[in-house]
Amino acid sequence: MKTVNRLFGILLGTTALFLSCTKQENPVHQDGNTFEMTIVAGSDQTRTVLGSDGTVTWAATGEQLAVMEVANGTETTTAKKASNEGVTNDDGATMSFVVSMTTKTADSFDYYALYPNSACVSNNNTNVEKFKVELVSTQTPTESSFGPSADVLVAKPVTGLTEQPTELNLQFARVIAVGKMTIKNLNTTENVKKVTFTAVGKAVTGRSYIDFTTAEGVEYGYSDQGVDNVILDYSDKTIAANGMTAYFTCWPFK
Repeated sequence: MKTVNRLFGILLGTTALFLSCTKQENPVHQDGNTFEMTIVAGSDQTRTVLGSDGTVTWAATGEQLAVMEVANGTETTTAKKASNEGVTNDDGATMSFVVSMTTKTADSFDYYALYPNSACVSNNNTNVEKFKVELVSTQTPTESSFGPSADVLVAKPVTGLTEQPTELNLQFARVIAVGKMTIKNLNTTENVKKVTFTAVGKAVTGRSYIDFTTAEGVEYGYSDQGVDNVILDYSDKTIAANGMTAYFTCWPFK
């Protein structure tokens, strides 16, 4: 088995274009009860797996969103909820999520969402302008894609609603960079078990602050919580070493 280490310092960009608009349907609620909000995620920016032709689709199982509801525009009224596991539609083109929210009355409601829910550092973190997000350092890519759990997507905010909606159509932007590198000149009789990319002094993975209102990074690797490497785990796959392509995600850096 072969373990490959590479030192790299490349400029990686992010996809941060929002597509389409949001749609809301206003229901009739009674304070104190709970209701189910359906979130439909779609568009070319809302994907978690690269396809062979460059297209991407949702993973079939295990997808969850973190959803933040802000009433009257104050952090003290922010409620963070994890959605139920999503259901794919349209051959993976969209994913539907259901989240249980508490019915309330307010002058305005704002909504923010993060994929995946597992990227949230703390359930108590409700500052949408400086939200703690963790990009996993050990990733499990496939032969043709980065690992789904290594994606981080932020929804375009839906703000200024006068009632709580029963449905939101959200569009997302990717706030991490996607890396693709080719490994060459290795023994072709061996398989790769692990690949480690290191950039000393850089926040490659780990924890960072993200502004949900702009889908941009506020501080990468805050309070020394960044990690200078990404480890790609191929232990459960058979990947030929010579000429293999390694896919990964990381925080943007030079």
